[in-house]
Amino acid sequence: MTTLFRRVLVLILIGVPLRAEFLHVELTIGGLECISCAQSVDRVLKRIKGVEAASFRTKDSVAVVDLQPDNTVVLADLRDAMKGLGYTPKSAVVTAKGQARHEGGRWSLLVTGAGLDLPLDISGVSAIDGAVVVEGSIAEPAAPLKVTAMRRE
Repeated sequence: MTTLFRRVLVLILIGVPLRAEFLHVELTIGGLECISCAQSVDRVLKRIKGVEAASFRTKDSVAVVDLQPDNTVVLADLRDAMKGLGYTPKSAVVTAKGQARHEGGRWSLLVTGAGLDLPLDISGVSAIDGAVVVEGSIAEPAAPLKVTAMRRE
């Protein structure tokens, strides 16, 4: 029994990423009207542990965030930072890696480093079970991640 347990544990550790995370986020921001105010967005986002780079595209009011490897940043952290500045976070385009799984007729992405289990809308995309990188959009906090691309990690 002990040998079997060890073998299963080794297989799990080899096959499943120990950390998973958001890699890139483009968060649309409402209520940001002046260019000088956009500098506060960059500054506040860069203070979040795990953020590698942050900038603000004024032409379409989007905060662009690149995240460090093995980060534990969740989308709520970025949204809360914008709310703290008095702005309204809207939809987000994301790239994330994690463990895709199909249970009970539904797909989800387990983002273990961040402690999330994101529901996935995979209509129109070939789904892959296991360690993946997904790209897609999230319309609002409770909405599923609408996957536009999914590939093995």
